[in-house]
Amino acid sequence: MCQDLRPQEIATNPTMTSSLILALIGLLFVGSSGPLCLKYREVSYQGLFNQAASLRMRGEYRKSYECLQRALDEARHDLNPGLQGKCLIRMGILIWNLGNIEESERHFGDAAKAFEKTGDKRSWEFCDKCLEIIKLYNLGKEDRRGGFFYRSLERLGRASLLGRETGIPDLQLKCLRQEALVFLDLRKLDAFLDKSERGLAISKRIEHRVEQSRFLNNIGVYYQQKNDYYQAIVRYEEALTKIRTSGDHLTEAECLNNIGLAYRELGNSSRAQDYLTKALELDIKLGNMGSVTMDLSNIGSLLLQRGIIENRISDLDEAFGSFQRCLSLIGPSVANEDVRFTALNNMGVILNELGNYEAARRHFEQALMLVKYGRHELEKGLVLGNIGTTYLDEQNFERALGPLKQSYQIGIRNSFENLLAESCYSLGQCYEKRQEPAKALSFYLKAVEALEGMRARIVSESFMIGFVRNKFGAFERAIHILAGQYIKQPTIEACKQIYCLVERMRARAFLESIHEARIDLDSTDLSSLNDRQQAISRIISNLTIRLAEHLGTDENVHALKRELELAEEDYARVVNIKKKSKSHLGDNWRNRTSPMENIQRMLLAERAVLLEYFLDEEKSYLISISSNDAELHVLPSQDSIEISLRAYLKFLSDPSLDPWAGVEAAERIGRELIPFEVREQLNRANGLIVIPDGILHFLPFEAIRLRGDIGSRYIVEDQAVSYGPSASVLFALRDIEDQAHRQMDVLIIGGPDYGRQMSRAAELVLYSLDGEGAKGFLKRSRLSGLPYSKKEVRNIVGLLSHHEVDVLTGEAANEGTIKNWPLKDYKIIHFACHGFVNKRYPLRSALALSTNDSPEEDGLLQMREICGLTIRADLVVLSACRTAIGRLERSESPMALARSFFTAGARSVMSSLWAINDRSTSLFMREFYKHLVRGSTASDAMRIAKIKFLKSRWTHPYFWSGYQLHGDQRVVLTAH
Repeated sequence: MCQDLRPQEIATNPTMTSSLILALIGLLFVGSSGPLCLKYREVSYQGLFNQAASLRMRGEYRKSYECLQRALDEARHDLNPGLQGKCLIRMGILIWNLGNIEESERHFGDAAKAFEKTGDKRSWEFCDKCLEIIKLYNLGKEDRRGGFFYRSLERLGRASLLGRETGIPDLQLKCLRQEALVFLDLRKLDAFLDKSERGLAISKRIEHRVEQSRFLNNIGVYYQQKNDYYQAIVRYEEALTKIRTSGDHLTEAECLNNIGLAYRELGNSSRAQDYLTKALELDIKLGNMGSVTMDLSNIGSLLLQRGIIENRISDLDEAFGSFQRCLSLIGPSVANEDVRFTALNNMGVILNELGNYEAARRHFEQALMLVKYGRHELEKGLVLGNIGTTYLDEQNFERALGPLKQSYQIGIRNSFENLLAESCYSLGQCYEKRQEPAKALSFYLKAVEALEGMRARIVSESFMIGFVRNKFGAFERAIHILAGQYIKQPTIEACKQIYCLVERMRARAFLESIHEARIDLDSTDLSSLNDRQQAISRIISNLTIRLAEHLGTDENVHALKRELELAEEDYARVVNIKKKSKSHLGDNWRNRTSPMENIQRMLLAERAVLLEYFLDEEKSYLISISSNDAELHVLPSQDSIEISLRAYLKFLSDPSLDPWAGVEAAERIGRELIPFEVREQLNRANGLIVIPDGILHFLPFEAIRLRGDIGSRYIVEDQAVSYGPSASVLFALRDIEDQAHRQMDVLIIGGPDYGRQMSRAAELVLYSLDGEGAKGFLKRSRLSGLPYSKKEVRNIVGLLSHHEVDVLTGEAANEGTIKNWPLKDYKIIHFACHGFVNKRYPLRSALALSTNDSPEEDGLLQMREICGLTIRADLVVLSACRTAIGRLERSESPMALARSFFTAGARSVMSSLWAINDRSTSLFMREFYKHLVRGSTASDAMRIAKIKFLKSRWTHPYFWSGYQLHGDQRVVLTAH
């Protein structure tokens, strides 16, 4: 369990109090009946006061203060104590807003003396009340520093009440902020949020942008404490935008730090490191050494996490050095104990990872002493869990159980989901090692529940993928235990339990995107988000052009690349926010898996068998489901399957090899992946639905051969094959009601004009950053032509004579036209063009359309842009290279172009596994549409086309097996 410096720890450090939520509260002039009413006879005074008010309204507090100082000098010159008092009151409020409490107190004291001379009792009483507010505020802060939290709340509450009585919100806001921090210290998060939201509302009402940013940052801290990292990042970035216009670098550094920590929890280590490094650089520049120690601690925790995940000793060594440097900078102050705890705890984690268990425990014990008493329940739970883990790693399970149980109980008492997930997983491991599988399973399932509770609050697909990427241990161990029980006593109920657990860990981000894809984003109330999306798009274009112009010559190329990557992620996130803002689905579906009974009813209607695979290091499993039965089958380990498939996958993508050279391998793979009992099920079925895992995403099951009475045959010869990321996703694609009224049947986009020279920006995306073979498609800065693409379009149009069809070809098949076309009006959308995949930067994978002179578009319809389209198609056909492959995320399908069309709203997508042949593809698509027009479903039409190829001169599996149908295979095309 890695322990980092969390936001509340920053808040409790007195050196950072002003950094976390420091407020610059503006000056409000009260009405003529109040104690501050001024009736000037001197024009110069009136002008100075008006100027000061104007400056204050623009947030220029220092200039407003200087203006009032000139008025005060004149009042003193004129020996006018009444005007002196009025100036001093306003200056006191301004300097309070600027954070100089001592100077503010002096101004109010001087004002009181001035009013005492004039006999203005009402104004004197106002000054006295302000002095009482300052006194209570200072005492409340001192109590908080000393740990007297309830006395602090009592004093700050009185100060806040007095501030409200003055009628000047500025005087209340600072007190509200301090009250919020005390509640954060007490881990009373709901009260912390309430105070922060009240402060935000007041600051909005009086147009205090800087104050808004402080409270937004606070609200972000609340969501981060609740493990709702997406909502936290939204608040932090909104706060950061406001802060940067104010020049408040202390809070800017704090926001950068908080965003970095949130991204770290979401599994995006590169982006987390960017933000944390920027925070460190800014704090060093400001000379804020207290913050520097925290930044070093947070960067160390990030390196530690990455070192463990990627098994990199160099990262662990660098993290250890960062924590050592952090400890060397910490002074003897008790206030630095939070930072010291974090460093000691994480150094213990590193030592444990390196196998030095005794030294690790010494560090953990030192850390435990710092939090043994008081309010540090979470910290105690974490370090106790870490001590238990050292014994667990030493195989001393008896000694491990004690501290792990204590950690678990702390998590239960306080509902700490992170702590529960960690402690339950470790307890499960202990009991499993002690040969107590029932207890182990119980704790693994509790860990799963805690993880799902955290995941349910992450609402961005990319964030969810990052969060779950490295948190599958509890799922995997639970599945292994259940599988062992099933093998001893096979029952349908046990198989259902395993199926449910596999589905709960698989394609959850994909499932979310399926539900949200039906949201209509063409709404005027999204204008601000649309503007932001367009602005980010312009930034991306500008960065790409700058990068293309300076590649290889500019020392800032690396920085430009990182800025481009961040901007692309921001674009995708804005699209996601737009969908969230229009979603009325609620959260009930988010953790829901489709019961096996629903899947079996679906299979009965389609006379199909579903095969769901789960690959793991120890053993792999296959769940076979038919309309009336379900079984679990044990398969070889993930490594064994990958070794077995490697040569055959290479054969499939190489048409120069003898088409019969792969028969033996195809039969062997059939024996390994499809047990005999499953073949019996397939003999009674018309269709096969495959839910692949790991490397199986890149295997066309149509090209597997199964041996029967008369020899072996390809699966495609007997069954139509389709694919899905999970059974629940497939059921969702069939179950979501489609209310769109589509005017047209088919939109065909093909035969793009690649004759023009590509823009430098497009060249950069394809040539310099792809790294996946795009260079071979470029000839003198032009994409190579696709001579059969136009023929493919003509063939399809000819077959659709009785349907409503639109065609975009040649120059019309350009990016700008596609983005502005009413795509949601079509049942089928067909692309025939170049396709490029970028595994390192999936959002840059693209369909290459016609090049033109438009400064707005580069001719590449990239994955991030596709996700922002609105599509209601039953089928999208991607007649382009490698549109089914991409970076493979654990438990999710590949981050491929095909996936982005599901996010846009498609029910099914036909895509390709490798670089396809232009000529054979045009013939295949003609055959496919011929049978689709005749009434076949999409899966049956594909099967017939593949069998036709298998019996022709295109018999090599390269020419027909690489086309895959993902999603709802029941798609049919009827005349409009």
